[in-house]
Amino acid sequence: MLSNLLIAVSVVLACISPITYIRSMVRGKSSPHVVTRFVVMTASVVTFLSLYASVGKIAAFIAGVFAVRSVVLFLFTLKYGTKGTSSLDYLCLVLAILGLILWRVIGNPLWALSLSITADFLGFIPTLRKTYHKPKSEAPSFYLLELILIYINAYATILATGFIVRALVFPVYIAVLCTSVLFLIYRLEIKRYLREILG
Repeated sequence: MLSNLLIAVSVVLACISPITYIRSMVRGKSSPHVVTRFVVMTASVVTFLSLYASVGKIAAFIAGVFAVRSVVLFLFTLKYGTKGTSSLDYLCLVLAILGLILWRVIGNPLWALSLSITADFLGFIPTLRKTYHKPKSEAPSFYLLELILIYINAYATILATGFIVRALVFPVYIAVLCTSVLFLIYRLEIKRYLREILG
């Protein structure tokens, strides 16, 4: 079945993309933000535990892969990443944790999804800010692979469950986020290229 093949491909990509990120960190080319990686790790682990407890092992498998890689990336970020130093970093961290707590407490699925995205975005603000000021501090290969992974997952979800808007909101959000980081990484090159074309 095509959806199973796509899930297998997405799992392989989910294992490859953090390797490219870690290699970039160790070589000193990338410096992920600790606040972002902590929030992403916490959200991934909570999601995995929730799925494992409610729908069983098979459905939680992919979430488990994401949770493990999020923990590994966070541990590497502690050594090679950018530490939070501004009041904005700490504010985003506190608000993201609060959002994660509310996400788990509220029973309404739509509100839970909204809070999950809000918490994730708040955790990503320090990375967006850092990448704006230091475009070369992030690994474009990681975000490009994540983007491909998200599209494959979204397509597999549509094949398996049909076109359910609620099931696609989070993948679309992640796709926009990855695209935003890629734009911030390459914005100076894009600006220079447009200047050359437009004269």
